[in-house]
Amino acid sequence: MKATLLVLAFCLVAWCGAIAAEPDPQEEMKYADGLMKMGLDEYAVKVLKGLPETNNTAIVLAKFQVELMQPKLDEDAIERYITQRAEKNSELYWVMKIRLADTFWARGEQKKSAAIYDAFLKFYSEMFDNGEHPAKAPPGQVG
Repeated sequence: MKATLLVLAFCLVAWCGAIAAEPDPQEEMKYADGLMKMGLDEYAVKVLKGLPETNNTAIVLAKFQVELMQPKLDEDAIERYITQRAEKNSELYWVMKIRLADTFWARGEQKKSAAIYDAFLKFYSEMFDNGEHPAKAPPGQVG
């Protein structure tokens, strides 16, 4: 009887430890957001860097934001990050490219920023000219 209780207690402790060892990525992202709102960007970066590698769009974008928050941008690494995680001209691709353009603009690099904005507008204007505009799709079949 004592041995059974001891085994059950051990299993309970091990199970609770396993739960505590794997924090919820969504909660971690909320925590990092709160840290950034309080001006503690360095701590937020540490939390976001600890998120697991995944195809979850929210986590991909959070980790991308970490790259954009660095004092010196490694443009080659950022481009690799984008191409490894998003198909060219996909929605995720353009979300990351526009965030990069916004970062360039905020850092006073308007030429780099404008080049990305121009490429984005050109892509979408060509897409709309080819009849791929979501508004032209039959009802219930957007995209």
